[in-house]
Amino acid sequence: MALVLHLVAAIKLGATAVGVASALVLGASAQAGIVNGHPHLESSVSGSLFDGSQVLYPGAPAQARTTTLTFSGSATAGVVGLFAQNYQPQGPAALALCTAPDPGKGYDLTVSSDGATVYQGTLAAFATGHAGSQDLLAVPGSWKSGSSHAVTISVSMPKTDGNEYMGCSPTLDFVWFAE
Repeated sequence: MALVLHLVAAIKLGATAVGVASALVLGASAQAGIVNGHPHLESSVSGSLFDGSQVLYPGAPAQARTTTLTFSGSATAGVVGLFAQNYQPQGPAALALCTAPDPGKGYDLTVSSDGATVYQGTLAAFATGHAGSQDLLAVPGSWKSGSSHAVTISVSMPKTDGNEYMGCSPTLDFVWFAE
């Protein structure tokens, strides 16, 4: 039986705020299954990574949050990483002022693990390029039981973003995946 662990972190981005919450979801998947026993992927952050109180506007410093992921199980995980789910270029909080055709293209996203960059691009490109466990962005390193890695997610808006991004609020769920 394949047992796959998913840790979901929802990211809600706006032109003035960023919000990320996390929740643990455990499920079985027919896609793959190398991990035997009862795997567990734990995040050092319970609750929000980004609580929405941070100001995010073109040219502002990136908002960065770090979580430490710790894997435990009876076998070494073959892969640990994340992918995008439920991407909405115009999330429910988007205002009519937002006229950008795909607001996610106006948000820069950087994912690093233990200080090394593993992804740098736009939110929209991440959502397209890593849209499921088959397109997983792998987090490098050893994933033996008890191993931990610090993963940092940074979001910013380039200084070149114009008024078309005002009031935009793309949304995306990050799904942490171990198997």
